[in-house]
Amino acid sequence: MTEELKYTAVDQETADAHWKDNARLVMTLLAVWFVITWVGALLAGSLNEIQIAGFPVGYTLGSLVALIVYVWMIFYYAKKMDAIDEKYGMKE
Repeated sequence: MTEELKYTAVDQETADAHWKDNARLVMTLLAVWFVITWVGALLAGSLNEIQIAGFPVGYTLGSLVALIVYVWMIFYYAKKMDAIDEKYGMKE
């Protein structure tokens, strides 16, 4: 048998506060994405002059660190949204 989900309505004030927290989280993660993607790319030329373990830092930042940060952002967003949903009584 399937389990029936029970949803309860929330008032407009709670929905607005939920949306505000969600928007703040998204904007923060977009700022992190911007810094990693664009600032790292703009500084890659000067960062490539520094070498760690034979690899230029600009290359390492773009190919390894950025991917690690992007995956971390996915898991962080999911965890924080679960907490936000629970805070406002919208947890599934």
